[in-house]
Amino acid sequence: MELSPDAVIGGRSFTTNPFTPGLREQFEVEAERDPSGPGGHAFFPVSLPSEAGRAAFIPINRGADFFDRFSHPPETNTLSPTTWNNYSVGALQCAMRLDIVECVSDTDPTPTLLRFSYIQNGLRTEMLLPQVTGILGALPPGFVKRADENQTFNFGDELVDVAYGANGRYYFQTGVKGSVTFNNARFGDPIVGTFKAGFSRPRNPFEIVTLQSGKTCVAVYPEQFPAFLARIGADGPAVNHSLLVNVDYVTSLRLLKPEIPNTELDYGVVMEHCRDLTAFTRGFSLVTNLRLYIGDDFNQVPTTPPAHYDLPGLFYPPTSLFAPEKRYGIESDAYAVEIIGQMGSLASESNADPVHLLDSVGMSGMAIDESRIRAQLMQIRHPGQLPPISMMNWLVVLEEQDRRHGTSQ
Repeated sequence: MELSPDAVIGGRSFTTNPFTPGLREQFEVEAERDPSGPGGHAFFPVSLPSEAGRAAFIPINRGADFFDRFSHPPETNTLSPTTWNNYSVGALQCAMRLDIVECVSDTDPTPTLLRFSYIQNGLRTEMLLPQVTGILGALPPGFVKRADENQTFNFGDELVDVAYGANGRYYFQTGVKGSVTFNNARFGDPIVGTFKAGFSRPRNPFEIVTLQSGKTCVAVYPEQFPAFLARIGADGPAVNHSLLVNVDYVTSLRLLKPEIPNTELDYGVVMEHCRDLTAFTRGFSLVTNLRLYIGDDFNQVPTTPPAHYDLPGLFYPPTSLFAPEKRYGIESDAYAVEIIGQMGSLASESNADPVHLLDSVGMSGMAIDESRIRAQLMQIRHPGQLPPISMMNWLVVLEEQDRRHGTSQ
């Protein structure tokens, strides 16, 4: 609120805006000292909500449970359609879910089946996605013939998965583009003495990869989600704006619940192709209970701000990343890291090992030199800056009771 400096309040004039910090408090001090003076009472006759109370937002910290939807059984005997867990656990709020469902064996944890869940026409829908590695007995859904053996097909700049073989025996390559010659020299010979063919399908925005360290990871590519969602008939990225990556250790006997802190035996999540997130008009969030490897520049392209957004400067899609551990780089350690935004921790304040938010670690686990870490921490100052998934809060209001006047405010 602003008032003209020539305003008279409680019989008193001011040389500047009466709501300048300190003037109201000084008014009350002087009125308390001399009730017979201008005003005749100790209260500024024009007040703000903070005169009667104080409000505070206290984050609801669910700790490691924030990352894992499988650790929360369905809630019963609830009055609200938004249950306590659904309100306070980020893993339960994500529109898209990607689960590791099956692996090769008890001794080989390589994932063989993923489950992808998304929103379609307002309803949750899911699909099972066998992983295309090595020789498979059949082509997974979506592959179409592109060429005969020894022929070349040009895919241009489109990233695709390709297969080569015949009669139930195929070799696969993922994430290729440009010209591909379907022959034994490129793929090997999956079925000797048989005339083969080449097949392709649009690349999914996620796949299983192995890091140089031998760690098995789920790679996700946010920039590729909009085209993928359109191809499967899902609601667009304004609805499917958040992704959860978990391990389904509940229904699978071979999969184990990830440890927190993660161990080298746990899976990881690799994030690449994430520089331009402008297709996510309401922002993008990722939640996982696995170690997150950030392999590319993240959210570097500004976009048009939402209606009624009036803050200065460039506007970027609001984003959030929730993981028990983050590392920078996937093939080698990042040389330097620059962070603009907010950072927080879900660790307990009584944790024996304190959390140092700005410490940054490379792919190998080696700390990045502090001279090469730059952080510009900023507040969220507008609702348009809120990402799809964020920590929810208690709203606590403390109101003052004025015993002198026998009333409460």
